[in-house]
Amino acid sequence: MFYWDYLFQIPTGLDNVGKATKKKLTQYKNQFTFQNTFARYTLDALGRYRLKNLPETMSERVILQSMLWYGCVCLYEKNGAFLSLPCAPASSGFNIYGDWGNARVYSLNGKINEEVRLYIDGGDDTVFLRDTNGIIRGDAKGVMLRENPLLYPFIRVVIQFAEATSDTYRTLDTVRANIKRPFMVFAEESVVPSVKKYFEQRDMNYDEIISTGVFDPSKVVTQPIDVNGTSLADATQLIEWYDNKFRELCGIQNNGQMDKKGENLIKEEVTVNDYYTTWQVNRCVESINHYLEQFNKMFGTNIECEVRENENFFGDSESNNISNGDSRDTTGDNL
Repeated sequence: MFYWDYLFQIPTGLDNVGKATKKKLTQYKNQFTFQNTFARYTLDALGRYRLKNLPETMSERVILQSMLWYGCVCLYEKNGAFLSLPCAPASSGFNIYGDWGNARVYSLNGKINEEVRLYIDGGDDTVFLRDTNGIIRGDAKGVMLRENPLLYPFIRVVIQFAEATSDTYRTLDTVRANIKRPFMVFAEESVVPSVKKYFEQRDMNYDEIISTGVFDPSKVVTQPIDVNGTSLADATQLIEWYDNKFRELCGIQNNGQMDKKGENLIKEEVTVNDYYTTWQVNRCVESINHYLEQFNKMFGTNIECEVRENENFFGDSESNNISNGDSRDTTGDNL
């Protein structure tokens, strides 16, 4: 499937890395953290909008995945059935406005790999709007849905934020480990195995770590590391910022404007980014519905794309106040 390269190239448990070196184990943790973050963001991105009234032979899952991975998907008629398959613009010509005349579509099992003639706005009426081969689009078999005018796949935004967030998670792990062991160790080669063993016992949260007396502590020197809770809080807030910013780009309401200092905010401060958040997903839905309208006219269907309803993250009373336009000051002076 589309996402296998990102989700299934690394093991999903620690059994396979039990004998790995510390370096390989650290690399595994980096990859696994990215995998988890990538999966979470991908699911959020797939839930930005949904389709209604799809024919039984079409797959909403394939449409959503194709839009996410490629920025487009082809809906077309084949042997009396309506299909929805991943596609890419074919190199068989386009009109003066750059509208492609054909799309290369393929099925995920490899049984379908063909070119589909696409509908072009006005292509039947004006010779200038026909493709570079002069073909009239009256016998078009399908429509290419575009999530945005650039055909830019949103999965690249998912990858960018997944990399940044997962890296911050691993930074948080490092800070947490340094708080647990706030020093660097310098030891002679002869005692390194014993020191590693003691640290492994520490990592396993042993209540007691007892030396046999063979170990010579004079061969070990420690250097304190400057660690404080501020670094931990900064990394946590940065992760939350990435999460909220990504949700904003997905058109999902988030608490990015909530004050972390515990101060109550008025409605205008809380909802300052609502317009941009809504616009992000609405422009995708408008683009998709434009091409769905063409398909509906061609085949008499009634397919629609709509924004998924967001669950309010506010409490019931706060949600009602904001939705009713209550802009009273909530700083405590008027309560």
